[in-house]
Amino acid sequence: MRTPALCLLCLLCLLCLLTPRQGRTGELIILQYHFVSDAGPDSTSVSPERFEAHLRIIEEEGLAVVALPSALDTLSEQDALPERAVAITFDDGYVSVYRHAFPRLAERSWPFTVFVNPEAIDNGSQAHADWAALREMQHAGATIANHGMRHAFLVRRDPALPAESDDNYAERIGAEITVAERRINAELGASHRLFAYAYGEYDSRLRQWLEARGYRAFGQHSGVASRYADPLALPRFPVSGPYSQTESVREKLRMGALPVLDPQALPSPTLATKDPRPELTLPLASADLVASSIACYASDQGRIDSVIEDAGDGRLLLTTRPPQALPLGRSRYNCTGQGNDGRWRWFSQPWLRLGPGGEAPP
Repeated sequence: MRTPALCLLCLLCLLCLLTPRQGRTGELIILQYHFVSDAGPDSTSVSPERFEAHLRIIEEEGLAVVALPSALDTLSEQDALPERAVAITFDDGYVSVYRHAFPRLAERSWPFTVFVNPEAIDNGSQAHADWAALREMQHAGATIANHGMRHAFLVRRDPALPAESDDNYAERIGAEITVAERRINAELGASHRLFAYAYGEYDSRLRQWLEARGYRAFGQHSGVASRYADPLALPRFPVSGPYSQTESVREKLRMGALPVLDPQALPSPTLATKDPRPELTLPLASADLVASSIACYASDQGRIDSVIEDAGDGRLLLTTRPPQALPLGRSRYNCTGQGNDGRWRWFSQPWLRLGPGGEAPP
């Protein structure tokens, strides 16, 4: 005859078996693609065969492929995502995504997100999926989201024009983002208020404009989205072109988020020429980090000097600065550190160095 204590023990064991493991919670890896084609630009393309290899790696690694909008809701609520979660995104809405990526994702019943530029679709661009193709993908579980009406440079300024007033700025940005959101909603009956920055470029002014209107936004800087991430500067791992090697993709799928506290207080990525060697200070949650493993790297400069201090209260202060000036255009600092569990964490800070008139080369 079973005693009440033994019955209680059996019940607890059963609950343990039925409860899913939550080992890696509150983190989301987001992959970023452009073309899925043998004929696209080398820097932003992945062949259909290699894309299929990426999908097989996701399966081998046991990741759960999740829909981006609901996954972000989970992040903001600080609830548990599946133990290891990944979202798949495509920028620009090229027709190669419909032809080569969509069938492979559909046969697995995996959700994905396509960020589109409505003007290219409305103008009948043969390089882009049309509205009918987007409806088909949406019906199969895809999220169609905003990449701007014209894929315009929103941060860079025309030095020949006078400085914009707040009203003129709001009008210009609205013509790019608000109009695009309306077109997507008119064609597809959905408005997710997810925005991918064209070229990954943003500044504090654009970030604030989006925040005031309830958007969440994505860059092109590497890293893992988590409860620590700024919802207006969510990282994604580019996995096209030189970043598409299968073992590199496997390593990214095993990454965790470097626990940067108060990410919304980070500096604006956009720099004036007077600040060509920006110093970056990151407050880190220290409980799960091996401090001696933390290192930072700057684009085209390799590892750069970093100082790590114990700030108390479970925080580390990481301060880093490159020895050389950043070039005009886009660059990054990538900082990594190892957790006590042996898994590596990643954080990337994007920079955009503009010229004296607000211009920069592509």
